[in-house]
Amino acid sequence: MSNPPPPSYQEATGPADWLTIIAPKIPPRSYVSLCLVSKRFYRQFAPRLWNDPLAIIQVLKPNLEDYIEWYCDFVIDHLERVRLSTRSLVRSLDFRGLAQAAGDFSLDLERPTIADTFGKLTAKLPKLRCILLDNHSEVDLNALSRSNKSPGLEPLLLLSIRGCHYALDSDFFSNLYLRFRHLVYLDLSFIPEIAANKSILTTIRPQYLPHLRILKAQGQNMGDTAAGILLSALGKQLWSLDLSQNRLTDDPLRYIRLAYSRPNLDLVEAGSRFAVEGGLNGFQNPYQHSAQTTYFVKESDWSASFSHPDRYLVDAPTYAHNEDVHVVSRADGRAAIKDDSVEAIKKALIEHERRSAGAVGSSVDHINELDVCDSPNGLTHLHLNRNNISSAGVVSMFEQAGGHLESFECDSMSYTIPDGLISDFLPHQARLVGILGASHIFRPVYASNLQVLRIHHSLVTQLLSIDTDHLSVPVSTLVKSWAAETYLLPRAERAYPQAFVPDMNPRLRSLTLTGIPRRSTGPLVRKLINFLRLAAIQERAIQNSKASTRHGPQTLLGLRHIGLEFEHDPVQEIYEIENNEGSAASSQFSFFEENGGWDASADTTQPSPPQLKPPRSSSLIAAAAASSSSEPQQQPRDSESDRLVVQDMPPGVDDDSDAHLSRTFNHRTVSVWIGNTTTDTDTTGMPPPPPPPPHTTTRTTELVTTTREYTKLARNASLQYRIQPATPCHVAAGVPPGSFIFGAAWDAMLKSDRMRKPTAADLKGMVDVLGEIKRYRARTRAAAAAAAAAVSSSSSSSLGEEPQQHFHWTGTLKVSRVDSAAYYTSSKFWR
Repeated sequence: MSNPPPPSYQEATGPADWLTIIAPKIPPRSYVSLCLVSKRFYRQFAPRLWNDPLAIIQVLKPNLEDYIEWYCDFVIDHLERVRLSTRSLVRSLDFRGLAQAAGDFSLDLERPTIADTFGKLTAKLPKLRCILLDNHSEVDLNALSRSNKSPGLEPLLLLSIRGCHYALDSDFFSNLYLRFRHLVYLDLSFIPEIAANKSILTTIRPQYLPHLRILKAQGQNMGDTAAGILLSALGKQLWSLDLSQNRLTDDPLRYIRLAYSRPNLDLVEAGSRFAVEGGLNGFQNPYQHSAQTTYFVKESDWSASFSHPDRYLVDAPTYAHNEDVHVVSRADGRAAIKDDSVEAIKKALIEHERRSAGAVGSSVDHINELDVCDSPNGLTHLHLNRNNISSAGVVSMFEQAGGHLESFECDSMSYTIPDGLISDFLPHQARLVGILGASHIFRPVYASNLQVLRIHHSLVTQLLSIDTDHLSVPVSTLVKSWAAETYLLPRAERAYPQAFVPDMNPRLRSLTLTGIPRRSTGPLVRKLINFLRLAAIQERAIQNSKASTRHGPQTLLGLRHIGLEFEHDPVQEIYEIENNEGSAASSQFSFFEENGGWDASADTTQPSPPQLKPPRSSSLIAAAAASSSSEPQQQPRDSESDRLVVQDMPPGVDDDSDAHLSRTFNHRTVSVWIGNTTTDTDTTGMPPPPPPPPHTTTRTTELVTTTREYTKLARNASLQYRIQPATPCHVAAGVPPGSFIFGAAWDAMLKSDRMRKPTAADLKGMVDVLGEIKRYRARTRAAAAAAAAAVSSSSSSSLGEEPQQHFHWTGTLKVSRVDSAAYYTSSKFWR
């Protein structure tokens, strides 16, 4: 939220005005009557009545026909007779409530349309600051150019023309007569003509919009080139940018690093936080862009387990020895971030105008006093929902953002693994959606200011989604969910064992998980419930930290908002299964048979457990064996900066029995870890290791199995590319800290070699995830109520008795879901 402007001297030192205190609590229906009481009341309530008249009338006249009638009468009969002082109170015209009535205007020939009255209305309101014209394509937006030539009109601060398809002049933003030079908020969403018209796009630049701070450009069919132009031109002056629902890939994200003129917050004074959060070791990765720095995470004794006793404390204030020196530091973790919604910006601007009325000079001179009009930290709010961005692109962007991002949204991202590794159980050109092995990116060591995050649920659940919506042949939603949980999830848990948990970043306040399936075989339910349980444990730990000392430092708030966004419930498929029970040859399952991925010997009555160790007949293992005795295979052609010069050399063996390959690129040599030479591998000629002792834990066995499989895959020349530093997730899976690995070979472990077809019993046995979460919340709420009752009756109990334990999280849990009836009648389903 934006901070209000500081009070004047008289407000700070004088007695509080009771009328000013109660005025925000008065309902709008009483404004007219209160304006007639006295001049004092008029000064208080007339601005509230006239600052945003269309929004107030929508509250007073909820009936749309009455709303339209009032608008026509006001513009035609009353506008000319309203006093200039009263018209000068109007700060905003919000036409959004009249968008659905545009057709009613056009049918009634006796009524003037909004298009007819827009120019006249804006020319008669000299202090107008905000115009919201969402979905009014009938309005001639270029009329602003003609009306703004009138003298005495002050510049606009907020303009929202979302969904307006009226053709704009090429000099719409560069015309010197326009009042756009002081725009703070601009929404151009769902106007594809702007991104396609280069002459308009090139005018959205600092020389024409020097005060612009929030830009929303959703649904413009924007490509990488147009996004690169916007980011390179406006990156440093914006603090909020929304490029959702476009065609963006990872390419324009490299401009993110240009949006920050301040140093990397993750590296400034990192030593003082090393014991709690860990640190970063940066280096120039020769396999990425020349200007990009890659980091290893250096863990302390506490940071790897997220268990330091001081992890919930806010940052101490930072002071400079010289008053003239500006100290660069991250936020303390407790102050709320700014709200970039149009409602919040409009409210902040109107309230500022109301408070600065009567101040010396134009109100524009005081506009920079508002937080929403200032951008000292560069881009802090970034929305990238529904694009073609990959999970690797998100990771790379956070590495370059330097800890400045405070709010980030990317509800879906592609997860790419080497070609041909998932064709056994997916139709051709099916995609994987999600993010794995990147939980460290959202820790304070990378994202020190992050407070709001909206991302795919796999960050927490480790469960990738199978996306086939772009294919012409429909694929069963139940089958995709079953296949992902049965085959992808166990291997993802082994390759990337570290999922995001609340204590990874106690500075995070809001987390929204998107794309959650409604049906599950069980693991998804357990992971979501476990996350809610960990949030309750964090909440209890913060409360205990506050109670431990009376005058101690402030604590962080922790995770206070969790959003769960569910996909549609495939009830139609369940009905079809029940009506056709016993028929295993449903056409919706045909893609398994077409790709020949089923193991004919697999049991079709019970799900077979995932194979922890691929059979020796695996095609990948055979390719690895062939690559060790023949010419190296041709390298996959990724990007120019990601190719390798593969040398035909045997792996080196160090004293610690770790095997490495040397790779040279741009005259630099990198030693890549390819596993442990003591693992069982038929490509090195070494004997298999002895069986583990009886006391060996299951986790240790899994680590050995994971590194053994990577050793086999890393010797396949076709997988020796995409060199990357080992992340904390790789280290948790058994990779030595500070090593480089072949990312393609590591991702190849997600392949499952033995597949079987789900039966009707398998699909019918999938539970409703939302229903299970509701039941869990009901149980924990009852347990919390019982614990509270036990505390209230503790007068008869002994002193020091521990309160009853419960795991009810008291934060805000918001659940949203796609209406199943609407989904099955949509063109997306029936195309």
